[in-house]
Amino acid sequence: MCEPFLPQENDNQILLKISLKDSVVFDKLYRDQYKKLFLLSFSYTHDKEISEEVVHDVFIKIW
Repeated sequence: MCEPFLPQENDNQILLKISLKDSVVFDKLYRDQYKKLFLLSFSYTHDKEISEEVVHDVFIKIW
């Protein structure tokens, strides 16, 4: 079974904290999810640089 992102917080709390510019929560989200998003992007693009750019764009949009 997978562990939750932050066991004490639900998705809404995480999103709220990020919307309030909580950099600690955002950094954890980035560290925990970057590889998954990169691999997903790479499965479509088959290009490392484009995949990195896509993932960075996603996180910029989230922030």
